[in-house]
Parts: sequence; C-alpha cells; structure tokens
Amino acid sequence: MLNVPVAIDNATYPIIIYSPGGGAPVFTGTSQTEFLASYGYVVVSVEHIDTSGRLLYSDGTEYNRDVIPERPSEEQLADWSNLQLFQWGAEQLQDRFTQHVRDISFALDELEALNTNDESIFYQRLDTDQTGAIGWSSGGATDFQATVDDSRIKAAINLDGGVYGRSIVDRGSDKPLLLIESTFTRFNLLTSDEADPAREEIMSYQESLHWKMFSLTTADWYRAKLLGSQHTHFSDLVMGFEPPDENLLEYKTAHNIINELALEFFGKYINGNEEMPLLSRDKIYPELRIITKAD
Repeated sequence: MLNVPVAIDNATYPIIIYSPGGGAPVFTGTSQTEFLASYGYVVVSVEHIDTSGRLLYSDGTEYNRDVIPERPSEEQLADWSNLQLFQWGAEQLQDRFTQHVRDISFALDELEALNTNDESIFYQRLDTDQTGAIGWSSGGATDFQATVDDSRIKAAINLDGGVYGRSIVDRGSDKPLLLIESTFTRFNLLTSDEADPAREEIMSYQESLHWKMFSLTTADWYRAKLLGSQHTHFSDLVMGFEPPDENLLEYKTAHNIINELALEFFGKYINGNEEMPLLSRDKIYPELRIITKAD
C-alpha cells in the first residue's frame, strides 16, 4: 500500500538504510527490512544501479556503464593465481564501491529534504540524527565503509560480505560494527573432509582484511557466525532458489537469528537500549557463535 500515513502523531522515527548484494535487486532483503520497519524504523532500500540489474532510471533515462575495466590478457591470466585474480578484481571495483557509498549519502540527503518538506508524509517525522545501515554481501561491505565516509551513519551491519580493498581496512571505524557470517561454504572439520586450497587461500586473505579492520576499529564490534548457513541464507533468495539440504541450517531459523541480532544491535547503538541478551551471550542459540572486541 502506498502513501500510508506515518503512525503516531508527533513521533519521530530512526532510519535504517539497506544495501542489497551485488547483482541483487532491493527486494531480496525484505526478510530484514520489513522486520525492522515493524519495530519503528523507517527503512530505505538503496538501489545501486550498476549492480542491481536495472536498465533505466526512474525518469526513463537508460543506464550505461561509462567505465568497463580491461580484462587481463590470456597470457597474464595463465601466470596468475586465483588469489591474484581476486585481488585484481577487488581493485577494479574500487570506483564502483566508492559510488555505492555516495548512493547511501544521496539517499540520506533526500530523506533530510523530505523531513523538512511540509508537503511530505515524512515531514518532521524522521530522526535524522539516528541512522544505521544494514546490507548483504557487497552491500554489507558498502555499509561498513559508509561509517567511515558519512558521519550520519551511526552503526552498521554487514551480512556475510567481504571488505575487499575498501579504506576501512586500513583505518578501521569509529562506529559500532556487526559482521554476521556463513560457515557452510568454507572448509570446516565439522562439515567437510575436503578443501579447495585455492579457495582457502582467498578466504584466508579476506580473513586477514577483516581482522586488520577490527584491530583498527575504536568503537564496539561484534563478529557472529551462523553454523550451517551459506551466503544466500542472508537474503530472501534462500526461500525460493536453494535446493533442500539436510546439512544446511533451516532458512527461517537463520532469518530469525539474523533479525534478532539486528534488532539488538540497532536497539543499543541507534536507540540507546541497554539489553542485548544475544550479543552479550546471555541468551544462547546452538547455531550461533559470537566474539566481540573485549574477547
């Protein structure tokens, strides 16, 4: 339903920005966005046009990429390891990653304008000083970077996204961070007897980037893992496109835990609530493991 009046006269509501994964449309995160909206957040999904699959802007203008990186020659590729190819790809994406953070900043500018427009349904109803961000995959990494590049983002959640070569790796963040990760696609003695060395090398490289970022982060941070989950568990895609697998975590369980973690995290760092039974590990799920800055 469109243009529904904002509930409760004179109340103001904090903002959550959602960033989808690369190649995924904005509605692949409704399991998180609708849940957070039901708890009083104004949730805005940002469509990064170069990775969303959209071909037209809202005014009908056709989107065309103006910069396409030149792929290495076959001779170069023959001499490169998988890790070198991964690092090259991450480097080529830096301009795009920078633009994605600007997309978030643009959305916040527009929300601030709506909040001061007396013809808008959001007129004086948005608490623009209390803004968080959550995203899946590359969208989650974008939201982490936004805590560095846009001071309006007060806290961010990254759902199973690497950080690649973003500047947050080399400086950390002064805003609270929560990284929630899958485990099923990585070698694990509990679930697999075999590993792909080339893949493990890439995963180890990404792991080093995460730890470098956390070591430089001055605010609170949390790192959570969902045992038996894979990358699509952190979006709506798992509901329609993943074949059943008895070794995988049931998707409703995954979504419930992710949502509970997000609600606690934003409750503390956006709304100032002190109760955090999951993040403080007073409440235990057998599928969940959490480490924090204090550990």
